[in-house]
Amino acid sequence: MTTQLVSLICVLLMWQIGVTAQAPQSPPMANPGCPAKCGNITIPFPFGIGAGCSFSNWFDIDCNNNHKPFLRSSGLEVLSISAQESSMRVNHPIFSTCQVNTTTFASVELGDPFAFNTTVNRFTGVGCNNLISMSSYWDESIVAGCVSMCENYEYPLSTSSCLGVNCCQTGIPQLLKAFNVTLSTMSNNSKRGACRYAFLVDQQSIDSSTSNILEIVHNMTHVPVVLDWGITSNFPPGINETIPSYNNSNAKCTNTLSKQIPTLTLVQCRCNDGYQGNPYLHEGCQGKLVLSRSS
Repeated sequence: MTTQLVSLICVLLMWQIGVTAQAPQSPPMANPGCPAKCGNITIPFPFGIGAGCSFSNWFDIDCNNNHKPFLRSSGLEVLSISAQESSMRVNHPIFSTCQVNTTTFASVELGDPFAFNTTVNRFTGVGCNNLISMSSYWDESIVAGCVSMCENYEYPLSTSSCLGVNCCQTGIPQLLKAFNVTLSTMSNNSKRGACRYAFLVDQQSIDSSTSNILEIVHNMTHVPVVLDWGITSNFPPGINETIPSYNNSNAKCTNTLSKQIPTLTLVQCRCNDGYQGNPYLHEGCQGKLVLSRSS
């Protein structure tokens, strides 16, 4: 019995040593020799900090003295970047009539590789008798809008009840890169000077907040939004113009056409199941540790 127990312990120790040796290191995210983080925010390629670290100027990141990353092409503060999902969260401004006389505002123009995500972002209006509309930056046609009505301006508003009373929400069109916002009033009896707001927001950030929406817009100048992104032409090493037929055991890339620029192809890559890392780096997707029992 003792001999069998010793033999079993030896087998387990050898198996553990073998597993440890096979355990993969954390896959690289940044271009070799380039900073991988700004503060606590990971900056994966095709984004980069410094000369020669990004895929193109569109993906240049400025890391300021407070260790906060900003997308140089738009000036938006970066909250997170996912290479696997080809998405990023940024801070986008809240438009308000509180301290200005104007009722028409323009969003940031994102540029070719970026678009506002249609799945989680919601165009949101807050305030009494507030009619908000979103129009195309390109031809000024209205693409989204909603109305928030009210019986009592002080009516409490939770983050999960934006149903048209003091708050309204609607979706946005696909491949939206820039837009104009107009705030109007639905009634001449509306409180003169009362603040009205319009903004695009990642609905998940609103749902997870402990504050109600009125508190959020009163205390914040920006809210998180999600951007989709892809790379344009000049594909990374190991990827060629046969996309979307490009495919190997580690990663796969597909392309889509931009609605604003029909000749523009955006390429998005992701690691295949069982792999993790950065699909935009050559051999950037590495296998996860999988335990198998040999016969």
